[in-house]
Amino acid sequence: MLKIYRATVLSKLEYGCTIYGSARKSVLQKLDPIHHTALRLCSGAFRTSPVKSLYVECYEPALELKRQMLSLHYYFKIQSNANHPFHDFKLRPFLLRLQDARKSFIPVFFTRVHVFLSDLNLLYLHVTPQPETNFPPWGIPVVQFLNPFQTFIKSDTADIIYQQIFIEHRQEYNDSIAIYTDGSKSADHVSFAVVFPNITFSFKLHSSCSVFTAEIAAVLLALENISDCMERKFIIYTDSLSVLESLKSFYIHSHHHPLVLNVLHLLNKLASRDFNILLCWVPSHVGIVGNEEDKAAKLANTITHSTVPLNDFKKYIKVLLYAKWQRQWDTETDNKLHSVKPHVQPWSSLTTRKADTLLTRLRVGHTRYTHRHLLFGEQTPMCSHCNCSADSDSDKEATDIRRIRSSVNETFNFKKK
Repeated sequence: MLKIYRATVLSKLEYGCTIYGSARKSVLQKLDPIHHTALRLCSGAFRTSPVKSLYVECYEPALELKRQMLSLHYYFKIQSNANHPFHDFKLRPFLLRLQDARKSFIPVFFTRVHVFLSDLNLLYLHVTPQPETNFPPWGIPVVQFLNPFQTFIKSDTADIIYQQIFIEHRQEYNDSIAIYTDGSKSADHVSFAVVFPNITFSFKLHSSCSVFTAEIAAVLLALENISDCMERKFIIYTDSLSVLESLKSFYIHSHHHPLVLNVLHLLNKLASRDFNILLCWVPSHVGIVGNEEDKAAKLANTITHSTVPLNDFKKYIKVLLYAKWQRQWDTETDNKLHSVKPHVQPWSSLTTRKADTLLTRLRVGHTRYTHRHLLFGEQTPMCSHCNCSADSDSDKEATDIRRIRSSVNETFNFKKK
């Protein structure tokens, strides 16, 4: 049900949010009851359930958080396209004066995004420009890579066999200079290294970059250094099969990594200068001497002032905003669900709808037994033994629940059965 909601309803709520996001907060909040009602229907939770519990239980953030994420995605998409009409947009001075003079003035899109960037500490990062794919028909890049290990399964092959195959391979291509590239990514460290016969280059990237970006950046750096060499025959070894497949299947995919395009452009340029450059895949961690030397990637400390690709930016923005959501959830220590689910993460649902609904209500802490009086508008029952309220909800909560219920009924013309 959540998948259906995201595909049919939530997609329409989010469509054009970069434009209608300029509406006042009171207007935007009119969309929230739709979101909350859908989450209650999907999860089976009662109307009395707190909305923050619904977000965490369904792993679906608030609409405000989703609007921020989509706005940032669109902003960085503009920044990555130099031909976009708003690529170099700057607010006119009289509008800046108007914003400063009238606090009621609704800020434009770029002003709102600037606030998000400042809040997430992203003002210093820049997105990688998307190069133009202007290959002429006679200059379409055709990349083929060597794979002398393709008939061997790594889990069933001893390291000594891989080493022997590589020795035989190097004997066949002994007239080509070997260059080894590698990328590495950990929780807070992304780097790459390029190993030439007489020198090793290693650089550190921003932590938002993916391991694919690190691997393709290493290949690009190798080609840039090859262009300054007097020799003409080289072979680049990498343990990233995804990088080689991306270079090979360039025209199959519609969306390309910008560094893949840069590598293809540089390969074409070097080929026109009579360079003979081969690409070869080698398995990692099997004792191949040259490939093991590129452990320098994990030890790189020199930071390169490179940009971050758009796809990596999108994933990084999601991580930052979900971390913000987690910090907000950490403050909800009085929430019944918080003790059961302290971390915002997806939970698998049960195969039986009835059992899954019961489990959701127990987690949230709002069941028919404890909140029946709120659902039917009755007085809070009293305990016959201690003569106190039978549940832990305050009168204020009951008032809020009734107000929310009447608002939902009025908005959706809901008829209670």
